[in-house]
Amino acid sequence: RIVPELGLTYDIPLATALLTGIVRDSHGFSGSATSGATLRIAADLVDAGASLSRIHRDSLAHLSWTTMALWGRMLQRIGQRLDGRVVYTLLTEEMLGETGARQDDADGIVEFIATARDASIALLCREIGPRETRISIRTADSVDATAIASAFGGGGHSRRAGCTIQEPLDVAIDLVLREAAANLPADVR
Repeated sequence: RIVPELGLTYDIPLATALLTGIVRDSHGFSGSATSGATLRIAADLVDAGASLSRIHRDSLAHLSWTTMALWGRMLQRIGQRLDGRVVYTLLTEEMLGETGARQDDADGIVEFIATARDASIALLCREIGPRETRISIRTADSVDATAIASAFGGGGHSRRAGCTIQEPLDVAIDLVLREAAANLPADVR
């Protein structure tokens, strides 16, 4: 919105960069915060030369072999609570070493597990160090992700939030699972 106010015009690199951010943040326009205004801005960026199909493919659809190997390990550790209302997976330093992956190769898996039928809360618990665990939280409309994250000093948006817990992975997962369960609406607990 600020580009026209600054008197700038879109060129292909600027339009591509802006549309890439929108596509990634909205997870391909599927997020609940995607509005008509978002789509109109995206249309303007496509009209300015940004390639939506290429951005979608490069940002969301293509995964490297290393990423797929890491996701395979993480999916082997997937868990659920409360009849699948809460789904979660873990990322350990051991998994990174086994696959040669990096932390950012796990990006996107929390959105993937959030597609589980009946899931209201999806969690990715990343082991950052021996006493540090980073939590990514995605929620359905009935749950505020920031309510869970703020219990541990984190924040974000109502559907996407995160926090860092200064505890080992096994302790942190128990803490965040309890908080997640406490934030489910009473009719789905």
